[in-house]
Amino acid sequence: MAHETDFQIDTISVQELGTSILNGAQSVQDSPDPVALDAFKKDIATVVPEMPQILQGKLSQFNNNFHQAYTDVLTQRSDIGRILLNTATAADKQEVSTVNVFTDIAPTTLIP
Repeated sequence: MAHETDFQIDTISVQELGTSILNGAQSVQDSPDPVALDAFKKDIATVVPEMPQILQGKLSQFNNNFHQAYTDVLTQRSDIGRILLNTATAADKQEVSTVNVFTDIAPTTLIP
């Protein structure tokens, strides 16, 4: 005879999971924690297997693209900060100069 603790039904809905991911992304955006972005990526990677299979690929792609895009923004901000503090290397200055040349490019879609 099986005990009722032998089986567990996960009651979280896809909508609740999506809302949780959105709230996590907003929390990362406001966080002063330097590892918040990496922790968020790890949290999403942990959630992916819980999603319906049809969504797993898109969610993984979003997670990777979000992390890369946000990392690029943070890197650019760091480069600009070093330029303003007059501590930037020539490579930092070139990177900011290159990015500024392409300011008319449309935003990238994180999930094509």
